[in-house]
Amino acid sequence: MAITADGKTAAAVCFNGEVVVWDVATARVLHTMKQGANGSNAIAFSPSGNRLLTTGHDGSAIVWNVETGEELARKEHKGYGWSALFLNEDTAIVAFNESDIYFWNLASGEMESRFRIAQGSCSDLALFADRRTPAKVTTAGGPLIPLKF
Repeated sequence: MAITADGKTAAAVCFNGEVVVWDVATARVLHTMKQGANGSNAIAFSPSGNRLLTTGHDGSAIVWNVETGEELARKEHKGYGWSALFLNEDTAIVAFNESDIYFWNLASGEMESRFRIAQGSCSDLALFADRRTPAKVTTAGGPLIPLKF
């Protein structure tokens, strides 16, 4: 589940592949989108709350327009979409298969800077308190590990 920074909009991914966006104040569903037949796993709003990033069990990563529910961009990868995060409005970070992390430049549409995690798989992505430095969390526990690019 994800909530916009202003707390007005929430979204959740479902095992049936649906992505549901709703208005928090009224609990009214705004959109229901389809990630894929194999289900969705991770979800994140952009800092402005205008875009939503989801990853699927089928290896897809999709950026959605929150206002319209339309698909804006899609990338496919062999494997499982594990985690998702917006670094800023134009850069998304997507983790696949617990070990491959990509920076997705949304302006160019290119996946850049691939990280291969050697020790401890990536269970989640996060930002440090400065809201600019991305980090991975491993399934083995321990501290946040900064991702340098």
